[in-house]
Amino acid sequence: MKKTTLIFALLSWSWYYSYAQTSPLPVKFIVHAGLNIAKLKYMGGVTNTIPTLSLGIEVSKELSKSVFFTSGIQYNGKGGRINFGGLEYNKLVFNYINIPFNIGYKVFIRENLNLTLAGGVFGGMAIGGRYNRLFDGDFTSGKIFSETDSPRRTDFGFNIGVGIEFNNKIMLSINQSPGIINLSQDPTDPLHTRCSTIRLGYVIN
Repeated sequence: MKKTTLIFALLSWSWYYSYAQTSPLPVKFIVHAGLNIAKLKYMGGVTNTIPTLSLGIEVSKELSKSVFFTSGIQYNGKGGRINFGGLEYNKLVFNYINIPFNIGYKVFIRENLNLTLAGGVFGGMAIGGRYNRLFDGDFTSGKIFSETDSPRRTDFGFNIGVGIEFNNKIMLSINQSPGIINLSQDPTDPLHTRCSTIRLGYVIN
């Protein structure tokens, strides 16, 4: 199931990439990097946030003068930290490959300056992850997905964001991406990703 989901997502993006290259409508290729403020929502509440990396490349297709569609491939770190008191904690970091599908709207502010609003969905597959745990004076660390009760690798959720576009080349955006799939193997103890991202992008064509 995990391989099927990832293959379907990659094929969907490959089709969109090919379509974007052959379509007569304007297309932008954007590379971006940013900072994630990640946390996890669980039955007992919400974990403390951790900083992680966001990297990616996107294709943006203009559907009209104001409306555009974007998709791409992103690397996103997700996770959170639970503090048990004192110096004791449990920190989880998931490494995800995400494929977003977003519809956006561009608002003209003045020449060479636009406001963008966007929303959509994302699908993700974890390619790895680690935990660091300090409890009762013992420190342990290891790979998350090597254990039998590991979280599920697949994630799905929604995107919503706002950004500023300078000179049709530089983009600064703030995004929220809450996951809606329960990553936990235990249905009575749900676990969901939450991610806020500050991202800087550059149009390369």
